[in-house]
Amino acid sequence: MHTVGAKLGFGLHYHRTGKIVPPGGFVETRFRTNAEIYLGGLPPELMQDLGPVAVLAQGEWTSDGHFGYRPTSSADGTLGIYVAHLGRAFITISSVAFDAKEMPATTSGQARRFHPGDLQQADARARSRYWCVGQLRG
Repeated sequence: MHTVGAKLGFGLHYHRTGKIVPPGGFVETRFRTNAEIYLGGLPPELMQDLGPVAVLAQGEWTSDGHFGYRPTSSADGTLGIYVAHLGRAFITISSVAFDAKEMPATTSGQARRFHPGDLQQADARARSRYWCVGQLRG
């Protein structure tokens, strides 16, 4: 789910601001299950800054009821927060920052940071799941 949150963060930030996260930036993700309960538990300061729920649309088809997100970003597009829900089961919170040096590292074990390029190759945990990797090792 962290990877899904990262992909949503990178994609929704570009969709909203037109800016690609640079090499020195990152997307930090968190996720929760049972979005209905958790949505009531987000800090009021965050909720008041988020825009209205947006959905994806293509022709007459929309993601309403299946996927939606609430965005906010800085005026210059160098910061952003995207709270997305996947049905009623999961919620992801993706924080985008263009300068990792200015943002303190989180001490929470529930968050994970992704830098541009991190999603081009599976990490060690994901690679270990594929049978072909074991065969290549010997």
